[in-house]
Amino acid sequence: MFVFVERRIKDPALDLSLFREREFSAGNVASFLNTLAFNSLPFVVTLYLELVRHLDPLTTGLIFVPMEAVVMVLGPLSGKLSDHYSARVLSSVGLLVNAVAIFWFSTLEQNTSFIPLIIALGCLGLGRGLFASPNARSIMRRVPDDSLGVANGIRTTVLNTAGVVSVPLSLTFMSLAMSYNELSEIAQGVLLPTLQETGTFLSSLQYAVQMSAALVLLAVVPSLLRGTGHKSD
Repeated sequence: MFVFVERRIKDPALDLSLFREREFSAGNVASFLNTLAFNSLPFVVTLYLELVRHLDPLTTGLIFVPMEAVVMVLGPLSGKLSDHYSARVLSSVGLLVNAVAIFWFSTLEQNTSFIPLIIALGCLGLGRGLFASPNARSIMRRVPDDSLGVANGIRTTVLNTAGVVSVPLSLTFMSLAMSYNELSEIAQGVLLPTLQETGTFLSSLQYAVQMSAALVLLAVVPSLLRGTGHKSD
């Protein structure tokens, strides 16, 4: 027993050799970029709905239900599809759908209809559902059995790190189009934007969304570079 414990202590906590596997590295990079862009979108759209369109929190939350419903339905299905089709294809298509849906949000105006907005959120759920399960499977597919725990820890850390950075990064993008002090006061609800400030605030939201769409398009590159795989992937 003591020999076993001694070996475990000497083993490295992080096996960097995992990154030599192209599917593992490319999948994690694609996941990082997509999460970096995707996780900030509910925050940005909420600011739009509540501060530009003056909706109450309950109505704002209900508008996001179609997106989550699509993810719940499609997530398990895309996992089954990845049993028969290349993860590279499914994940890359999901990213492209995400990019188009996110870019559409940069066209939001003060009088934009809510129906296209809900449809766009549904498309975002479609892209997320197509990407997540096949990408996770691709990341873990060639990992040795004795490294599965470490590999999944790395994958989770990548997702959590991107999720934490996502909203501050979107605020940074927004501050390029609007004073940070004004933006901070508006985002915190300390200051209600005037008519002129609403236009500037909307422009800053649009700019942040455009940068998010660019990040998702960038994620398509490592997704395609992960390799062709086999239909049994």
